[in-house]
Amino acid sequence: MAFDMDDTSDQPGRLVIVTGSNSGLGYETVLARTKKALKVVIACRSPDKAETAKQYILPQAPNGDLEKRLGFYPGLFY
Repeated sequence: MAFDMDDTSDQPGRLVIVTGSNSGLGYETVLARTKKALKVVIACRSPDKAETAKQYILPQAPNGDLEKRLGFYPGLFY
């Protein structure tokens, strides 16, 4: 049996940090987690790509709690 995020309950109050979240698997992970009421930190190196991803995700998860964090290696979360 395959895992399906649609089969999980909402999880408010939980925090998820996703790196590489502006495209591919990272993007899809952020989208799925945001739809489940988790607070999601989009960790990206590119401010423009992070903002673009956020703008695509929020209409699909209007109650989503997204935060962008930019950086590289130490100091990623400041």
